[in-house]
Amino acid sequence: MHPDFPIVQGSYRLSPAWVVDLPVELNRRLDGDELVLWRAGLSLRFTVQTGDDDLAPVERIARERLVLGEGARDVEEEEDGDVARMTFTDDEEDREVLRAFVFHDAGHVEVVAHVDEDVHEPTARAVMASVRHSAVARPSDAA
Repeated sequence: MHPDFPIVQGSYRLSPAWVVDLPVELNRRLDGDELVLWRAGLSLRFTVQTGDDDLAPVERIARERLVLGEGARDVEEEEDGDVARMTFTDDEEDREVLRAFVFHDAGHVEVVAHVDEDVHEPTARAVMASVRHSAVARPSDAA
């Protein structure tokens, strides 16, 4: 682990509305609007977006499927409670990446995983599968 960056593991809040489970220790840093979690051989980039339309999560997946690049393969879709998730393998700048979109009525999270060592692919997939919407109740929400 890099000693100059915070280390995170376990349940980690990506934003006030999104949570992810991290099964291993990862360093954390921000790169513009992206949160980057990494360790040797694995880099995960998270981009959180608020809702920009009135489409249901499954409708957003259908829309995203229409614009997938020609290199997209191994596409999987699932509904998990109040979120819909699409994962696939893609090419990015001559590198194979794993990519996921997790949609909720309130917005979505895009995750891009760069896996340099095959041993980290199950970890990347587990992290992508664990992204969930989990808004924090504000004190004014309590009744």
